[in-house]
Amino acid sequence: PMLRKRARKACLPCHKRKVKCNGAWPCDVCQGYGYDCEYAAESEKPGKKSDHNPRVTESVPNDLKNRHVPGKSYVLVEVPNGKALKLSSAPFPESLISRYTTSYSAVAFPRDLGHSFRMPSAPRLHCFAWHMGTRRESQPSLGDRLFDQISLQDALKYANIYFERVHPVLAILDQSHAIQTCNKAWNLKQMPIDVEATVCGLVALGSLFEAHSKAWEKESGVVHQAQHLLEISVSQPPSQLSLKFVIAWVLRAVYLRCTSRPHLSWMASCNAIHLAEAIGLHQEFREMDALQQRSQEAIGEETAYRRRAFWIAISLNRLFSMEYGRSPLRLDFVSCLPITEDDNLASMNDFIAICEQLPSFSNDATQPDREVESLKIHMERLSRISVHVPPLALVKAEVCFVLYRRMRFLESRMTATQTETVLSIILAGLEEAQSLTNIGSSWWNVVGVSFQSVCVLLAIDNPASLALLPTAMNTLGSIARAYNTNLVREALHTAAQLIHGLRTKKMEEVRGIEQALDVSGVHQIPEPDAQDIQMMPELPWGLDWPIECDGGWMEMLFDPDMFQDITSIQ
Repeated sequence: PMLRKRARKACLPCHKRKVKCNGAWPCDVCQGYGYDCEYAAESEKPGKKSDHNPRVTESVPNDLKNRHVPGKSYVLVEVPNGKALKLSSAPFPESLISRYTTSYSAVAFPRDLGHSFRMPSAPRLHCFAWHMGTRRESQPSLGDRLFDQISLQDALKYANIYFERVHPVLAILDQSHAIQTCNKAWNLKQMPIDVEATVCGLVALGSLFEAHSKAWEKESGVVHQAQHLLEISVSQPPSQLSLKFVIAWVLRAVYLRCTSRPHLSWMASCNAIHLAEAIGLHQEFREMDALQQRSQEAIGEETAYRRRAFWIAISLNRLFSMEYGRSPLRLDFVSCLPITEDDNLASMNDFIAICEQLPSFSNDATQPDREVESLKIHMERLSRISVHVPPLALVKAEVCFVLYRRMRFLESRMTATQTETVLSIILAGLEEAQSLTNIGSSWWNVVGVSFQSVCVLLAIDNPASLALLPTAMNTLGSIARAYNTNLVREALHTAAQLIHGLRTKKMEEVRGIEQALDVSGVHQIPEPDAQDIQMMPELPWGLDWPIECDGGWMEMLFDPDMFQDITSIQ
């Protein structure tokens, strides 16, 4: 009988996936799917542990990559000190450091060229000849660490407030891991800087969201420490890029959105996206070769954290960009899968779903009707999303306002149903803004939604929207009394000025109507006698004109002089 012919030796990608390999380099499978075709060393025996350096491994596109992605990409993965990571057994373990680049970049080209020459040791994935190298790189100075600035009790106190107030919306961290990390760091007096930046972020937000209290005197120091560490991640060598730095930038973006100018929070959200791309968060990560040395539980946990961090960062950047009138960042070749359905993550999934209704504006001004239809579809989808925590009702209102403002800019008139949808979202947002004010929760959109509600209600300007104005102003006034800050008072007085402006406009319109009545002299002329009106015959308005009401037409038609005149004209 014919024996099945097998390749003398299968490449590593084919061996891992248990597919037939033709033994060529690169083999047909790797060439067709864009895998990095590699063969194990000759001295390696089955069952023997590989001598391959565990510190650096190159991953290639896996079966989960977006089918629209042309070519291939590299994700460089480093496991510090050659140790396999066990994420489930240690709180905030050493970071899995990864770098992302496309195969057609200047960084990857030498390695690809070496593979094409079938070199046994192709050049590593490295930025060769990047500059002249005439200056030494500066080294960052860390200064005082967080565990030297605040006590463990304060760190745990504000971390718990963070998980009570912020985590239900942005479930980007794990509470048990965070608490264990704080205990470990303060006891050992050491902490990786990416972990420290993350802890600074959650402590700062916990202090910010402490109900009805004055600012903690050490909050500004914690915020400054986070800023210093995050600047190291993007501007100081060696660039410490990791998942935790992405999370730390997200936390800083939220803090700045609640406390500072719109440009700063927008830039922080952009930095989170840039770091996410730099470490390959936008690429599906689960089947990377470097992860094979870890347990399936650890792989699943790492993958889940990466997906959550990526989609939260993308959603925040879109929201902040649309609010501020800036362009959101759009990454190429995104293959990161959506977050799996989980009861504990329901609110985070709702947040992402709400932000997905933010439109992508087109530069093509020749097709406004198509954009209007798209906006209406997004509005209808937004109305169907139910929320489970109060802050999400405010986010939903913010997205609704983005859609409305764009439709108004395009001079599109809303239907009665669409107007009713906007008003219902406004009412729900105002109710939740009041409830969050009562508990002292300082989300940025508590006052933002209340103020923008007044603006939208005035812009709609119909009886239903104007009837909702007292509720909006009452909520805004309640916020001003609770917080009594310059920004809140400014919002209240500006809203009142806009209402005065609409009232003045309507009074001018009424004066025009009254003037029309005055100039007609109708007040000086007596009204018609009702008895005389009743004596007038009812005239039918059909085609048959009654003979008794011909008005002299019959006599004119039968007048011979009239016919004579007509004949002379002819």
